[in-house]
Amino acid sequence: MRKCIVGLVQVLSAMPATAQTIDEHTTCAVVSTIYNAPQVDLLKVREVGKYVESVFSAMDHKNAAEGRPQIIARMSTDGLIKTLATIPAWCNQHPEETLWQSAINVYEGLK
Repeated sequence: MRKCIVGLVQVLSAMPATAQTIDEHTTCAVVSTIYNAPQVDLLKVREVGKYVESVFSAMDHKNAAEGRPQIIARMSTDGLIKTLATIPAWCNQHPEETLWQSAINVYEGLK
């Protein structure tokens, strides 16, 4: 009985993470749940990547408007993929942050 209750709690606690739309309000705790799930939802992983890439692009546009160099625009595809791959690690270390803030922190760390 106890195992059944523990299993139900785990399932219910994971449901909001997989059902949630990825946006500026998504927390790193949710992102960590997506990446650390026993069965990783590749559509959610792709959604996280696209969202982070959109934040990076917005930061590049802001830099260009302010006369500063664009970071992501100058990066190779391989470099971008490796940079996107740092997001889950960042989120594991900063679960209280939003995905938006984490993307900005990673972007700023590239300078």
